[in-house]
Amino acid sequence: MAYGSRRGRIRVDPASFESIYREHHPSVWRLLRCMGVPPAMVDDATQECFLVVYRRIDEVDRSRSLRPWIYAIARRIAWRSMRTTTTQARLLERVVDDARVVRPDETAEHRELLEQIAAVLDAMPFEQREVFVLTEFEDMSAPEIAALVGAPLPTVYSRLRLARARFQRLQPSAREAS
Repeated sequence: MAYGSRRGRIRVDPASFESIYREHHPSVWRLLRCMGVPPAMVDDATQECFLVVYRRIDEVDRSRSLRPWIYAIARRIAWRSMRTTTTQARLLERVVDDARVVRPDETAEHRELLEQIAAVLDAMPFEQREVFVLTEFEDMSAPEIAALVGAPLPTVYSRLRLARARFQRLQPSAREAS
């Protein structure tokens, strides 16, 4: 994984890092977007996550799964992004969204559904959203999430229950059906 350089510093083997990047990039991008990072900033946040991975890979126990460690990094980046989002970032997001080219396979209904899901997620408290996204979109178990976020297992189950109830209440189709 790592090998020495002329200056005695440890460097990451590019081929090994590339395989880590390829394996985890899609889920990190999706996690960051679902955790509230604005669409115009998701690519940058994803790259920031992998820069941290690259710089700190020699600190992690490679006999264990890298996924929880990488998700913890992405989680901190999402949290920081939510705290520091400025008016300029929101304006940039609108400009990028307005200029976005729609793929032929992306129908208006599909886009509307994605926007509704994003709105429901945006309405959730961060702690509930985090557990909901990791469970529903990243297929993580409650014990894995508890270890990742540093919360007791019953708290994770409670947050998930509250998030699912909120999701059901806020879904437009659920409101129309009632």
